[in-house]
Amino acid sequence: MTSPILVTGGTGTLGHQVVSRLQEAGREVRVLSRRSRGQHGLLFATGDLATGEGLAAAVREVGTIVHCASNRKGDAEATRNLVRAAAQEKSSRTASPHLVYIVLGEPRGRVPDMAGPQVLSFAAVIRMYLQATGRRPRPVVPIWTPGIGPIRAGALCPRPGTEVTLGRRSWLDFLAEKPADQPA
Repeated sequence: MTSPILVTGGTGTLGHQVVSRLQEAGREVRVLSRRSRGQHGLLFATGDLATGEGLAAAVREVGTIVHCASNRKGDAEATRNLVRAAAQEKSSRTASPHLVYIVLGEPRGRVPDMAGPQVLSFAAVIRMYLQATGRRPRPVVPIWTPGIGPIRAGALCPRPGTEVTLGRRSWLDFLAEKPADQPA
């Protein structure tokens, strides 16, 4: 029997997909969550990345940690807490857990930029979201946001002449394919 895989952020949009794929592959999955939960076929560990509380128990005897948790602020400290807990678990037994290579490994180089298949304004994205989720249309008002100038000027779009990978799924396709039990 292989060691369980701990997924942080396993109840979020990305983490939910990771957990589903791991389960489909027949792997034992443990999901770190701030609140106790019960879900068929899943083992939940209660812990808080921000404070470090419960992490020692969460990482105990796992073979791999997939870190999908994210927050608007405090990601660096949360990741440090996770790495510390994993390192302490490593020192307490022979078979050590591995934190996903993305977090601890050396950079592999730049990945190709991805664009499209369409470029939408933020207002258009919000309007499409409201419509797809059955919510009533609301006025979308531009609000000045510090640092938004470069984004509005195209900073998130690949520069002309840059080699890009073109996306195939549009925003509307994404909204249509979203499972009903997951927030968009």
